[in-house]
Parts: sequence; C-alpha cells; structure tokens
Amino acid sequence: MTSRDEIRQHLALLQAGRRHLAERFLAEAVLAPVGKVAKKYAIHCVGHAHIDMNWMWSWPESVATTNDTFLTVLKLMDEFPDFCFTQSQASVYALIRDYNPALLERIRRRAAEGRWEVAAVTYAMKAGQPWLDVAVQVRWLERGGPELGVPMLRMRLPLEIDAAKGRYEIPFGWIDRDLAAGEEVPALRWADVTGRVPGRQAAAGCALLNDSKYGHSLEESTLRLTLIRSTYDPDPLPEIGDHTIRMGLLPHGKAPPAADLVRLGAAFNHPLLVAATDVHAGTLPARGAAVSAGPANVVVSSVRQAQDDGGIIFHLYETAGKAAKAKVALDAALMGKAAEAVEVDLLERAVANSSARTTKDGFAVSAPARGIAAVKVTFAK
Repeated sequence: MTSRDEIRQHLALLQAGRRHLAERFLAEAVLAPVGKVAKKYAIHCVGHAHIDMNWMWSWPESVATTNDTFLTVLKLMDEFPDFCFTQSQASVYALIRDYNPALLERIRRRAAEGRWEVAAVTYAMKAGQPWLDVAVQVRWLERGGPELGVPMLRMRLPLEIDAAKGRYEIPFGWIDRDLAAGEEVPALRWADVTGRVPGRQAAAGCALLNDSKYGHSLEESTLRLTLIRSTYDPDPLPEIGDHTIRMGLLPHGKAPPAADLVRLGAAFNHPLLVAATDVHAGTLPARGAAVSAGPANVVVSSVRQAQDDGGIIFHLYETAGKAAKAKVALDAALMGKAAEAVEVDLLERAVANSSARTTKDGFAVSAPARGIAAVKVTFAK
C-alpha cells in the first residue's frame, strides 16, 4: 500500500465517524517499519500522581487531595491486579501518616507486594554549605535475569553547557576522560563536568558528589550516576531492599582545582559529628583544626595509628602535577607535640632518604607531582 492509499483510508475512516479505528490504523502505519524490532521489547506503564504541595490551595485541600488520590489508587489496585503505582514525595506520606494512618498501612501492604513503588527524592540547601543535598530513598524490587537483562536505576543531570568534558576522582588523584557517548567509567567521591555557556565563551559546569556509588557516564552534556544495578549472577538478588543514596550538586563557573573537589568529597562523606554532653568547663579550646596541610595543591588523605607502635601515619598526595614541599600543622592541644617525623613507604618501612622533618607546629615532607607521601610521626610523651 502506498502512502497516498494510507492517507485515503485514514480519511475515509474519519469521515465515517470511526475516529478510534482511524487513529489505530494511522498508528499501525507509522510504527510498521519498526515493528519487528519493537516486538522484542516490553513497555511497562506505571501509574503516578503529581500532587503539588506548593500550589495555592489551603492545607485542608492538600490533605483531602492526597487522601482522595491514594484511596483511588488503592481502589484501582483492587480492581486491576496488574496495576502498579509510584509516588516519590516524602511529604505526602508524612501527611497521610498524620491524618490517616490506616490508609498508610494499606499503602505499606501494597508496597510489600511490589505494586506500590516508593522512590523519594529530597533536595535540601543548608546554611553555609556550598552544595545542594540530594537524597534518594527507594525500595528496590526489580530482578534481573538472562531474559530480562539487568534493570538499573540512574540519576541523570542534564547540564545546559557545550563542549562538556568529564573529570573523575581516582585513588590518590583524578583523571580527565575524553568520553562523552554514554560510556560508563569508575570514579570515587566526585565527578566534575565543565564546558561553556551556550553562545558564549564563559566556562560553566557542575560537580557531583556522592557517598556510595562509582559508575558514572557522560552523554554529551548529561552526567549520569548509576544508583542500583540488579545483576543476577552469581547473586540472583543482590539489590533487593531499601536503599538510601546521598549526592551533592555543586554548580560552578571555571573548573575548581582538583584539591578543592577532593576536600569537598571528603567533607561530604565524613560530615562533622556532634556529640551531646553535659555542661562543664572542659580543657580543649572552643575551636581548632587538629590537622591542616599546605600548599593548596596538597591534601591529607588519611590519618591512622601505625601498625607496630603508638606512632601516627599521615598519607598526603599532590593534585596539580607540581612537586611541592608539604607542610602539615598539628594542633598541639588536640594532637600533641611532634617529636620525630620519618618518611615511610606504604608498608610503613622507613625510606632510605627521608625528606620528612619536624617543624615547630608539625612536620614537612616533599610531595612528588601527582605522587603520594607517607610520614610516620612520633609524639612527645
């Protein structure tokens, strides 16, 4: 049948008042060229309700709308056994918990059956914090298999920039990767994408911090992070259960120094912990930094006790590709007074020509370009 014949048949159906048949005929004609390929795939339609908690209605209306929506969804689930639903707003569940706890229990039963997916994404800006907090909470029930493949959950960050290039943290350093066609690459605590503002020469980009995931990919100007991957061999159910993944978005102009991103990644993964105590005078200062390092291109990656004695091992590395004389300051009130500093290898054995020495407020050591320096410090008793 020619395209002209198809158009005539479509018009004839419309003129006969058989609109639904005309639309079906047109859809089949348009999709016919990809029919064989399309039949290899399955499309799953999942219900969702957009409940705008910031809309200009009263709070009682918000409560009523949420309650009625969820009651309708549960009624549809009773009527249609294959019907599934997802709702990602934590605030609506809190509302139902407070105003209709019995309804929340019904929702929990459907979630346990795998028919109600709870994927909550929370965004938060905190005072004095340079990044936007993004927390994903999901109950993952997807299963992979030889026929099904490997279901995945990814976070996509489409960036409005041109000529995007990716930079990724690796152990004791970082690497530029000239890959922008969706290839997945490993990275540790951060990945950074920098390009140009469309139509301008100004630099712009965004760094992505995370606390537990490693698979990153860049497709043109869209950065993706793989959150969950349901493989099936050797473990047939490796990811089933509840997941909480934290991320941080840090928009920027010119690409920040790698050392800054390393420090931000460390701060994101090791937030300051607050301990409650009673009221007392105390012996420590009100504020202080136990360990600080310079120059700016040198970072401290770890501080731990030595294997064989009471010494402390400091690992540092250089991030800018320029050899540096690293100087580490130690707060005497918190760390004690450094009595001896010896450069060691990664097995804590003293190196032949140690460049480490103590200073009046800590120690110094030579950090090779893109290299690691390890120092064992013994403190005065």
